Amino acid sequence: SKVIKILILLSPVGVCSLVLAGSARFNLREMGTSVAALVGCVLAAEAAHIFLFCPMLLVLGARRNPVTYFRSCLPALFTALGSCSSAACLPLNLQAAEENGLRPHVAKLALNLGATINMDGNSIYLICCTVCIALMQGISLTPGDIVVLCAMATLCTMGTAPVPSASLVLLATLLSMLNIPVTETFGLVSAIDWLLDRLRTCANVYGDACVAAVVDHRTSQVGNKDPDETEPRHEML
Repeated sequence: SKVIKILILLSPVGVCSLVLAGSARFNLREMGTSVAALVGCVLAAEAAHIFLFCPMLLVLGARRNPVTYFRSCLPALFTALGSCSSAACLPLNLQAAEENGLRPHVAKLALNLGATINMDGNSIYLICCTVCIALMQGISLTPGDIVVLCAMATLCTMGTAPVPSASLVLLATLLSMLNIPVTETFGLVSAIDWLLDRLRTCANVYGDACVAAVVDHRTSQVGNKDPDETEPRHEML
């Protein structure tokens, strides 16, 4: 525990060293523009996921009012903004599922499983950061690289620990896989990761809640089917 405390105390010094090294190498105006573009891109992508894709999923897959459902999930989303952890939001997400009328056993299964493997916000974040770092280093990605990046970002985020800044390790892995050097630009992303982590955690938490509603709706339809309709009828001769 003492070693971990020492590493936590030294981590700000290490991040500042990476940021200062990048600042000395790059033009400050270009660096600021690139970082602002990255933040705007991640914000737009996460907002599109929360306010466009998830409501469509609720309407088409669960037959629910997205406004009412989003309002009930606000406590979990506010906790996600403050804690940057999907695991910390799990009790509030379960409470919101109960308020929305989801069956307890379905909600517990879907939300507990989603807190571990449903990291859609992390996937969006990794794709945006990888493309931004590549552009900052003057590396252009081909369409094939983009397809591989999307597939690997989705697969790598499955099973990611639901703790703050867990995606930085995966980001370094994706950069190495695409032959993008891990230079000072990685330090620039690390410096703003605390802000972007809150955004992607909100996307993860709300995505889990929406998927739980869809699973509850689909399984209820299966359970309400008449057994006579599923079993073949044998006529007596």
